[in-house]
Amino acid sequence: MSKFNELLTVLGESNGEYPETMLDDLMSAYDFDIGIFTQQIETLEAGSAELNSQIAALKQHNYDMLMAAAASGTGEPEGEPEGDPDEDIAIDGLFEEEDN
Repeated sequence: MSKFNELLTVLGESNGEYPETMLDDLMSAYDFDIGIFTQQIETLEAGSAELNSQIAALKQHNYDMLMAAAASGTGEPEGEPEGDPDEDIAIDGLFEEEDN
């Protein structure tokens, strides 16, 4: 970091303003190549697009499976549930042991 501050001191004027070419000078001093970052961004964006397409395909497959299960009737329980649906059960009643 001191090298960076030293370079700013050399480039800076006494009133704190810097020349218009300061960014270019800093980039050349540190061999800053924006092309490397552009390539990395493009690679990551391509990977992201591929993953998004895989996610969309999996969602479609899942939806198709749900629709097929609903159409075949395997998703619904068969028969009537046991017991009276109007019967009120208290919480304590769920934990009581039945006498046999």
